[in-house]
Amino acid sequence: MDWTIIFLSLFAVANSISIGRIDNCSQIADMSVLVFNITQNECMCRMVHSNGSKFALNYFSRNRTCQLFESSVTWITLQFDVNSIFAFLNQSAISIRINQRSIRHKKNDIMDEQHLFYTELNHTLLFYLIVTTTTMTTSPSSASSSTTTATAGFVYSTFRNQVTYKVSDTLYAVAGTDVTGDNKSDIIAVYDPNKVGILVNRGDGIFLNQTVCSVANNSMALAVFDVDDDNRPDIIVTNHVIDKVNIMFNSENGTFRGPVLYSVGRSPRALSVADVNDDKKPDIVTANYYGNSISVLINIGNGTFSNHTIYQVGYNPYSVVIFDMNNDNRFDIVVANSGSSTVGILFNNGNSTFGVHNSYPVGGFPYSVAVGDVDNDNRPDIVVANYISNTLSVLLNKGDGSFMSQITYSVGTGPYSVVVFDMNNDNRLDIIVANSGADNVSILLNRNNGTAFNQTTYPVGNDPRSVAVAYIDNDCHPDVIIANYGSGSVSILLQNEN
Repeated sequence: MDWTIIFLSLFAVANSISIGRIDNCSQIADMSVLVFNITQNECMCRMVHSNGSKFALNYFSRNRTCQLFESSVTWITLQFDVNSIFAFLNQSAISIRINQRSIRHKKNDIMDEQHLFYTELNHTLLFYLIVTTTTMTTSPSSASSSTTTATAGFVYSTFRNQVTYKVSDTLYAVAGTDVTGDNKSDIIAVYDPNKVGILVNRGDGIFLNQTVCSVANNSMALAVFDVDDDNRPDIIVTNHVIDKVNIMFNSENGTFRGPVLYSVGRSPRALSVADVNDDKKPDIVTANYYGNSISVLINIGNGTFSNHTIYQVGYNPYSVVIFDMNNDNRFDIVVANSGSSTVGILFNNGNSTFGVHNSYPVGGFPYSVAVGDVDNDNRPDIVVANYISNTLSVLLNKGDGSFMSQITYSVGTGPYSVVVFDMNNDNRLDIIVANSGADNVSILLNRNNGTAFNQTTYPVGNDPRSVAVAYIDNDCHPDVIIANYGSGSVSILLQNEN
């Protein structure tokens, strides 16, 4: 009976109180209570009511776990990192120490003023603090609850010199994901002729000797995702000569069985994984370079897939992303067409089919596409790496399913791969691009809601063709992983604690 009451209370809190983004490394007080996940993608925390206690909630997106902190003392310590947003639940007043003095905010008061705030971690950090206190009404219980959030402002990110690991003679793609179940991000790399290498993270940013798995020949693209619903991420690669995708299923502790092969269109150069038909099972989409098409493979359960369905797109599609682009709760498909210098969108019809390909002009030879809300208007935007033009294209979402004309930004020579991620934890998505011709990585920090970026470059190996972001050394700062095709190595850029 007690468990039932807690479970219902948990859903009331989760569905009614907007707490915004709560990132890694929030720490509060000295006491934690039970934490659990309902599913792999849905994180819930058990709320324990105690008169006089203060609560804060923290969500770790990397391993999809939560922390709930409780303190019954008068003062609680906020050990901030610059990516922290806290939610204080059911508090009539919150005292925050600012410039060595204390300011008390009563319930229903609203403050929207910037103050210089500091705290000590290993050293003193300076950033801006914005405090907002609001009152919300829950549903269906109609109980009143107060939420206070604290947000850090813009901070520069810097990275250490690269650490490299030799993997092979040539290296195509890389991903950073925990495949061993120890909450440490491992590195998965795909390389010719038929190998996938797994570098297991020791926990401090140092990796053990790689474990090698065999797949079909001419492997090229890579995704790591749990496709058989056993809470263990599996490995999916494309084989661009035999027109297949390979799935290697995670047995446990980072060992894999398979591969299982499925046919797709001609020369699959890229793939993306997400639930496109809303049945809670992840599906696979490939970009087929010579077929001028995409293939959609529907997951029919237990990691098995239906025959692929073909949709025509532009010439020589080189990259594909699955994302809800028009806010209808259905995943759409975004594809970079390298031969026609366009980016295309196929909107989800809602019946496991997709509409006609709509395209927008971008730069020359768009080799990579990423999606994220770079202007903070709650609408996903499109970022494209243009290989020949040496530029990035940013297409801002109008909100009606269409996009503005591209805004271009110069980067290094031969941008080959792009991702978007909040690197400095200021609640703005930044852009990371691997410049294959310049042997470096550009990190563009978002300064003004997607219209101004500060660019810094970092040298890596020869001919970098794939970039990923992961928390490598468990210091709660996102790090950068690069696959260097020419040198057959993985470069790791660890972020400094600045």
